[in-house]
Amino acid sequence: MRTWINHLARSDRYLHAAALDLALSVQKCVESHPSAGFPLVMQLLGPQGNRQFDRITKTKIVETLLGKMDKSGIREYVSFLKDRFYDSLGEKSVLRLCRRLRRADTR
Repeated sequence: MRTWINHLARSDRYLHAAALDLALSVQKCVESHPSAGFPLVMQLLGPQGNRQFDRITKTKIVETLLGKMDKSGIREYVSFLKDRFYDSLGEKSVLRLCRRLRRADTR
């Protein structure tokens, strides 16, 4: 994964053309099999990839894959983002946020 990211990032890299071909193949795969979108996005953004994959590689691969995913993949991705958000806040912050949201809903 790291090699792919490095070669996508710069056009002067030896395997840049092959990295671009792989990126196009991944996008075509998700076009024909939308359910593959979520697992692929998780690999690109996960521990072996990078959360800033599109920025680092100067591409829109993750953005394109998100646009081509099916509904269940989008739901899973939103759930993943919520979990990441709540994990970053910590338990006490989440409880405070929930209380504020409840108060705002009752107004």
